[in-house]
Amino acid sequence: MSLESDNEELRRENDSLKSGVVEREERAKSLLKNARARVQTLTEENKSLSKELADRRGR
Repeated sequence: MSLESDNEELRRENDSLKSGVVEREERAKSLLKNARARVQTLTEENKSLSKELADRRGR
C-alpha cells in the first residue's frame, strides 16, 4: 500500500467515525428530551393526584 492510499483509507475511517459520533449525539439529545418531557408529565400528574387525595381527606 502506498502512503497516499493509506491516507485515503484513514480519511474514510475518520469520516465514518465522525458520522457515528454525530448519530449517537443526536440520539442522546432525543432521549434526554423525551426523558425530560416524561418527568414533567409525571410531576404534573403527581401534583394533580396529591391535590385530589388531599381534597378527599379534607372532606
